[in-house]
Amino acid sequence: MHDSRFVSDEPRAKVAASAAQLLRSGAELGWQRGKGLVVAKPERLLGSGCFACCWQLRIQSPGTERLAVLKHFVAVDCAVAAVFGKELLGQHHEQFRKEKLIGERLALRPALARHAAALISASVRFLGLPEAAPANQERMLVLQHAGQPLDQLSPRQLPEPGPVVNQLLAGVEMLRGLGVVHADISPSNCCCSPVGRVRLVDFGSALLLEGRRRGEDPRLERLRTRYVHHPRFPVSERYGYPLSVQRLINEIELPRGIDVYQARYDCEAFPGNLAATPPEMLRGFLAPQSDVYGLGILYWWMLTGEDSISEPKLASFLTEGSHAGCVEQSLQRAQQSMNQALLDLERQEAEKFSKVYEILRELSARQLALEQQVAGLAASSQGFQMVMFEPGQMAAMQPMVQSPASVQSGGSPQLPSETS
Repeated sequence: MHDSRFVSDEPRAKVAASAAQLLRSGAELGWQRGKGLVVAKPERLLGSGCFACCWQLRIQSPGTERLAVLKHFVAVDCAVAAVFGKELLGQHHEQFRKEKLIGERLALRPALARHAAALISASVRFLGLPEAAPANQERMLVLQHAGQPLDQLSPRQLPEPGPVVNQLLAGVEMLRGLGVVHADISPSNCCCSPVGRVRLVDFGSALLLEGRRRGEDPRLERLRTRYVHHPRFPVSERYGYPLSVQRLINEIELPRGIDVYQARYDCEAFPGNLAATPPEMLRGFLAPQSDVYGLGILYWWMLTGEDSISEPKLASFLTEGSHAGCVEQSLQRAQQSMNQALLDLERQEAEKFSKVYEILRELSARQLALEQQVAGLAASSQGFQMVMFEPGQMAAMQPMVQSPASVQSGGSPQLPSETS
């Protein structure tokens, strides 16, 4: 950035301040847009999480949207870093890199940006401070402002559930093409604009499945390990994992009293709403269609105000009331999508282990051939002995065998004489 407002003779206290301190004081920020400079000021704190805080920005420059969101990845405290070491620093950097990458992909696809908040800039700086100032070295992203979260709207302000879910379903299908699973669809992560456009926000819990196996994500690894090493999980079934969720529930969990929704998970291994989590995620794997489950929970919340499904209430919704037809159609569509996702997952896992099975079959064939060769050698060796030691010759060989008496007396075996 070459604008003169990025460098000035500010007091040393301001130059040495952290980004969090400057944001609380309302310091101006700026980023390049084309050949111009966009200037904005923080208005209020929207929320905070494990790695970042979100601020609402009021944009001062004309010719652009009036509001934006600044996601500030708070610098790791030295004392915290000393306790947790490089692992925490690596997670902090990876979180920023992942959200920046997803935001850039959304920005490159205008059709998808209509359904999810895209990245505006990853090069935001505080105006009036040198490039090397500590605050300008911290990681920040400027994202589109998507409106008010659904859980902050009054019942009168909430839009109709059907159009909301249809808009989000279109966004989830587009994200699937990018290999992105949001993994935390909830009323607080779905925002509605004044004109009724609904978009997904906060990809902090998202997973990138493109070009990598599901098991490589540390969170899924921890969840899978906890699941297959449950005290009641049969050891013999661990190597057949993953089966379909229906088979896992019917053949393994229900007979043994395993309930994954009663387990407690730490926030690192499991972020988000437990009740809205796809069943396969709690069992340690995900598919691109897993967000459909989160949409179903969101739809249920908009209809009932509850964030977990109650089977008796669901049954009444399917048979009574004006929502019965809409709910049934949505459930059928979601069921078809999830069935296809699980079939794809089982096929991929089967292909993953096919080479192992081929090796085992080859080893079994070789072992059988080796056993047959050993049996053949043993048979030929017995035949050879029968030819060499006929009955008459065996009698002549008897004096070579020591008797117990000769052994006790210290005698030596007597060889047969020539006359014998």
